[in-house]
Amino acid sequence: MLPRFLSSSRHAAPFRTVRLLAETLAVVAIGIVAGVVVNQLKASEDRFSVTRDYFKTAKPVDASKAEDVFQFIEHAEMMDVFQSSAYEVGQCIFIDARNDVAFAEKHIPGSYQLDHYFADRYLTDLLPVCAEAERIVVYCNGGKCEDSKLATMDLIENGILADKIFVYLGGVEAWSEDGLPFERGERLSGDITYGDE
Repeated sequence: MLPRFLSSSRHAAPFRTVRLLAETLAVVAIGIVAGVVVNQLKASEDRFSVTRDYFKTAKPVDASKAEDVFQFIEHAEMMDVFQSSAYEVGQCIFIDARNDVAFAEKHIPGSYQLDHYFADRYLTDLLPVCAEAERIVVYCNGGKCEDSKLATMDLIENGILADKIFVYLGGVEAWSEDGLPFERGERLSGDITYGDE
């Protein structure tokens, strides 16, 4: 098609070039207008914003002082907390630091959610609950997942006392390996499953 376009008469070539350029600009303009309209139709917290930090990370922590910032909870102690009366009455809470899809698929029963990358969506409702709790356990997938540490930093930076926050490094992986209960859907949905069902 390109050779035919270039071989056309001298008078038609400039007209075709201008027409092609005009069509390209029209498609780009329509795309921009459609994008702006769709963005405005979204909920305010989901809209694209040039001022929003889409690549937030936790403030750097000196590796030599990491133990001063993060407290860790082992799997056996996590089981004790889960079975305690403090958990039943809300004095101890769990926070799932994974995204919406992972949380809806399965989370430790009764867990709240705090996706660090969209922390503003959760903190308004979560901070008062954390302030009242005596102990907060934050978890993510486990293994090399760092989301629980990032969520912990979000809580600390928003005034929650670091000495009552614990990071469960085993996370969903360790919980699942033991065949322990998970809740599907929203918090307190009552839809319980076990392990990898």
